[in-house]
Amino acid sequence: MGISTMRCYVRMMTFVSSLAVLVGLGSLSGSALASPMQTQVPATQNGLTVTKPVTENANGTAQKNFSVGASIKYAYTLDNSTGKTIIAEFQYYAYWGTVDERPNEIISHILKDVSVPPGTHKEAPLDTIRAGALPGFYSLQVTISDQNNPADITGAYGSFNVTGSKTLNVPAYTQFQPKNLSESEDCGPTSVAMTLAYYKKSSAGATNAQQQIHDVRTVIAGDPNDIPTDAPDPNTTGPTDGPELGYALTHYGATYSEISENSSVQIQVAEMAAEVQQKFPVIAFINANNLVPDRHYGGHFLVVVGFKFSGGLTWVLVNDPDQSKLPGYAQPMAYNTFENALTGAIPLGNYSIAGISVTG
Repeated sequence: MGISTMRCYVRMMTFVSSLAVLVGLGSLSGSALASPMQTQVPATQNGLTVTKPVTENANGTAQKNFSVGASIKYAYTLDNSTGKTIIAEFQYYAYWGTVDERPNEIISHILKDVSVPPGTHKEAPLDTIRAGALPGFYSLQVTISDQNNPADITGAYGSFNVTGSKTLNVPAYTQFQPKNLSESEDCGPTSVAMTLAYYKKSSAGATNAQQQIHDVRTVIAGDPNDIPTDAPDPNTTGPTDGPELGYALTHYGATYSEISENSSVQIQVAEMAAEVQQKFPVIAFINANNLVPDRHYGGHFLVVVGFKFSGGLTWVLVNDPDQSKLPGYAQPMAYNTFENALTGAIPLGNYSIAGISVTG
């Protein structure tokens, strides 16, 4: 708990009334991705315009929520007001999270050499929500351009949700261990201990959570590179920071990568989601003052272990050390709450880390 300064296909086709592409998600990548990829929907220029894509089921009925394996159509209207047939490139993308934050992409299709006659055309390409798609909300992006006139480009955003829940089997520990004098400042060591247990890399002598947390704290106290600021040296009882957690993970033979805070908080959450999708738990650094309810303290570590979509909302599933009585499973935190907590956790100093993905 305590204030932590975490320094821690291309494919030939004729344009018809329904440009239906029945494929598995992502199967049209490869050579298609050699094309310049739009990272944002462009402003409409010249003769092409496209409406906001609306998601439908296979029967063409508007639908917002989809399960893994379900068919999905993204319906939109394309208008070619140039008065002539053009040869166009169509790009379709869908990715977890908000618009333009794309680490966790599940749709990526680029179709070239599509003949588009003048006039208005209603389209609804057909796709499938691939196995393993992370639950939560997704941004859908459609971009269409004239291959012979790159300045004539148009696009629009839509959205949909993937239902269900995905949780990594990370044990939930509380930092409040009566025999550990540092318990009020042990959110960092406890988060490390949980990820170590997930990979079965706990210390040989640790038979329970209390001992493992204590052992992690002892390792941190022996960090020869530690330059304490608001903690004693050796750091046996004080708040911990990102480098100390990294040192402890390395000591136990664990590997990790860092999630930078030098990006939007939406990117930070999307990157954490991408790590969980790969079955890597993430130790996140948050500001507990921005939780609901406010906990009346600042820097805090917890472990992101999954995501779910339920009740019309995306939830982040966390193992939070700051629980004296654990329910024995990950707790849901509303996406907006988690995002706000990350937003407020901007430590000073030379370390710009929003989270640590423990990768093995």
